Amino acid sequence: MNAKVKVIKILLLCASICAFFMMSACSNKSTGKQNGKIKITYWASMGGADSETMQKMVYAFNTSQDKYVLDAQFITSDYYKKVDLTIANNMKGMPDVMICHSDRLATYAGRDILAPISELGQSKLLVKDAYSSTAWKAGNYKGVQYGIPLDIHGPVLYWNKDLFKNAGLNPNRPPKTMREFLEFAQKTTRGKSYGFVMNTDFINEFILESLVEQEGSSFFKENGRPNFNSKEMKRAVQFEFDLIHKYNITPKKDYDEVGNFLRGNVAMIFNGPWTSPTFRDTKLHWGMAEFPQFYDKKQAVTSKSHQFVIPKTLQKSKREGVKAFLEFMNKNSMDWADSGQAPASKKVYESPEFQKKPQVAMANQFDRAVFTPQIDSVSLYTQMLYAQVTDILYGRKSIDKALARAQKDAMGMYKAEHVKK
Repeated sequence: MNAKVKVIKILLLCASICAFFMMSACSNKSTGKQNGKIKITYWASMGGADSETMQKMVYAFNTSQDKYVLDAQFITSDYYKKVDLTIANNMKGMPDVMICHSDRLATYAGRDILAPISELGQSKLLVKDAYSSTAWKAGNYKGVQYGIPLDIHGPVLYWNKDLFKNAGLNPNRPPKTMREFLEFAQKTTRGKSYGFVMNTDFINEFILESLVEQEGSSFFKENGRPNFNSKEMKRAVQFEFDLIHKYNITPKKDYDEVGNFLRGNVAMIFNGPWTSPTFRDTKLHWGMAEFPQFYDKKQAVTSKSHQFVIPKTLQKSKREGVKAFLEFMNKNSMDWADSGQAPASKKVYESPEFQKKPQVAMANQFDRAVFTPQIDSVSLYTQMLYAQVTDILYGRKSIDKALARAQKDAMGMYKAEHVKK
C-alpha cells in the first residue's frame, strides 16, 4: 500500500507541476508576454534569401531592446490561405503585424480586416517623406494608409557581359529600348547560346503587364472591369510570342531562364532583384539593369511591394511594440538589401552604400513603378488571363481565341461579384 501511495503522490505532484506550467503558459498568452517582455506576433510570406535575411533582422530587433520580443512565423507556401482561414475563424489567432503584398492589400482593407497605420500613433519615421512615394502609395486604399512599405520589387534585366563582348557589343551597355533589345538578342544568339529566354511562369506576370502599361493601357478599366482582350494586350502577347517563334532568339523547349543564365547559355533574362544572390558567387560576369522601355506611350514597370500591415485585432497594449518594430525596420533595412531586394526607405536606397549594390537598378526605376489596380480578389482575375497566355506562348491556342476566353471567364466572375442584391 505504501508503494502505491508513493506512486499516487508522485503522479499528483507531476500533475500539479504540469497544471502550473499550463496555467503559466495560458497566463503569458493572455497577457501577451514572454520572459517578461511584450510578445509581438509577426507573419511573413518569405522563402530563400528573403526568409534568411528577415530572420536575421528579427533577431537584431529582439536583441536591440529589452521591452519587446518579436515572434516571427515565415510561411513559404499557402500564406494567404492561412490568413484567409484565420479570418474565417472570427480572426482568432491573427498576428499583430504581417506582410501583405501590395496587390492583396485592397482585398483585406476593403473587407475591413486591416487597421489604418495611424492607429499606431505619431512617428517621425513612419511617414510618407521617409519612403519612396510610389511605395507609400501602394499601401494606400481609398485615401487611407494601411501599409508601411518594406520594398518595391519588379522585373529587372540581367545580362551576361562575356556573351555581349563576344558578339561585338559593349559589355557595359545593356539595351534600353525594344529596338536595342531585339538587336542585342539577335547578335548574341550564336551557336548553342541564345540571346534571351522567354519566361512563361510567374515572372511573366510582371513582364506582360509592364508591356501593356507601357502601351498606355491596363489590365483593368477604371471601374474595375477586366480588360484582357484589348488591342494593347494583343500586341503585347504577340510580341512575346514572336520572341519565341519568329525571332528565334529564345529556346522553344527550355524556358528555365535562371538555369540557362547560370550555365552561361543565354545573354539576357528578366527576373526580380531577389534572384541576384543566386549569381553572386559564380564565375559569371553579369550585370543588372532597369527593365527596358519597349513602348513609348507611358513610362512604366509593373511592380509589387511588401507592405507591413496591422490587423484590426491588434491590442492597444501592443501598438507601441509594433511601432517600435516598424521604426527599426525603417532605420535598418539596408540589411534587407542583402537578400537582393531594393528597400523603400529613402535613407537606405539613397545612401552611398546602397548605390554600389546591383539592385540600384531596381531603385532607379521606382519612379516608373506601377501597381496592379486595387481590386478585390485581383489575383483570381489575373490567373484566368495567364492560363490562356501560357497556352498562347506554347502554341496551343491562337491569341484571339485565348484572350477572348480569358475576357469571358473574367467578366463572368466580375458580374457575379457585382450583381445587384
